[in-house]
Order: sequence, then C-alpha cells, then structure tokens
Amino acid sequence: LVFCLYINSDEVLKLYPNPQALWLVCPLLVYWITRLWLLAHRRTLIDDPLMFTLRDRGSYAVGLCIVVIAVVGAMG
Repeated sequence: LVFCLYINSDEVLKLYPNPQALWLVCPLLVYWITRLWLLAHRRTLIDDPLMFTLRDRGSYAVGLCIVVIAVVGAMG
C-alpha cells in the first residue's frame, strides 16, 4: 500500500519519467510477501526471514525483476 501511494505522489515524477512502469512492481511484492507467509505457515521458513531472503533464489528473481522495472521506469 505504501509503495502504491508513493507511485501516485508528485515526488515520483521528479525521479521517474515513466512512473507507470512501477505499477508492475506491486504484483511482484504481493507474490513475494505471500510466498513468505505461505512458507512460514507450512513451517518451512525456519530461518530468520532476512537470512532466508538472502539465500533464496526466488527472492533474487523477484529482486532482479524489480530492478529491471525500476530501470525501465527511469529511462522514460
């Protein structure tokens, strides 16, 4: 929700010529958070969530997609 409010702010127009691309980050964040909740519910997330994220390939994939989307948004 906070990220969605940020996308709609006037400040984002100063940093990103194409802020509409940033809307693609929202489903990625929802997927990632839901995946962590599901793994925690199944008790397969036994580490600290931060340590799990630093070792998880899925988290790296989501992070890479977010970086690509941010670059596309910044290119205009």
